[in-house]
Amino acid sequence: MKHLLILLLALAFTGHPLRAQGSQQQKTDSRPPSSNPSVTPLDKEVDSATLSYTMKQVTAGLSIGILKKGKTYFYGYGETVKGNHQVPDEHTIFEIGSISKTFTATLLADAVNNGRLGLDDPASKYLPDSIPALEFKSYPVTLKTLSNQSSGIPRMPANFHDWDNSNPYKNYHAADLFSFYKTFKLQRQPGEKYEYSNLAVGTLGVILEKVYGKSYERLVVEKICAPLGMNDTRQFIRKEDLGEAPAGLRKSLQLTHTVTFSDGANKVGLGWHIIRPGKDDLFFHNGGTGGFCTYLAINPDKKLAVVVLSNTAISVDAIGNALMKWLETHE
Repeated sequence: MKHLLILLLALAFTGHPLRAQGSQQQKTDSRPPSSNPSVTPLDKEVDSATLSYTMKQVTAGLSIGILKKGKTYFYGYGETVKGNHQVPDEHTIFEIGSISKTFTATLLADAVNNGRLGLDDPASKYLPDSIPALEFKSYPVTLKTLSNQSSGIPRMPANFHDWDNSNPYKNYHAADLFSFYKTFKLQRQPGEKYEYSNLAVGTLGVILEKVYGKSYERLVVEKICAPLGMNDTRQFIRKEDLGEAPAGLRKSLQLTHTVTFSDGANKVGLGWHIIRPGKDDLFFHNGGTGGFCTYLAINPDKKLAVVVLSNTAISVDAIGNALMKWLETHE
């Protein structure tokens, strides 16, 4: 895995938009302001891919990062807050939502590669003894099935109530999670069916915290950000941060791209979904929170990657897929 593909993960995790090349300008077609110079074929394709989205009355701002053959391109559109006339820049914060699941998967892969745990370890091995075994007819939920969305665990726990749209999980703690599992019973065999679950990956994060005795945030910083030279994930990425990822981290990322589940309709590695919007397989994840939507896709074979960050809760998948399809045929 080349360093530029690793960098895109880092950019996504910072939660910051990406500064576009060229000066900020107002489009003559009444589009929102943008820092896209609209000069190169890539610039124009980004303009085309974002046109419908940015012209919606309800959308606000977009940041787009593209990695192509060792070069990085950044574009900003719209406003940081509707009506303030400020194009997103390095001071604007985006929430990445479920893209963080790829970081959880990388932490899992790192722990596997370092012998701290095994992909096929039962999840119950790392949960309190007071919780009944997570299994169905002697088939256990494993760490692998927690990550590849085939565990059989529901999307959200039944005791998840009174959530705040701006920060849904702030009042849901490990004790609540364990309380849910004390009465939960699996309804099907793990590993047999795809079923997207925030709860499953959240449980994996809690397990990783227990294995290492460190918080999830600290693990991400130590295992992913620090090796990449990112001393503060809230800071805009500097050119000097674009170094080659250490061998151990590259190995962990490669493991997350190994297919661990496939049922014909869905193909999943660890955390990553494998999709094909064009001719090539892509490693993909998106995210959404109360006011944000995000997209991240990587094509390792062609050294291409796209991240799209929006401060509006409207999907940006169509933008990301359109750009990836174009990049495939314009190398």
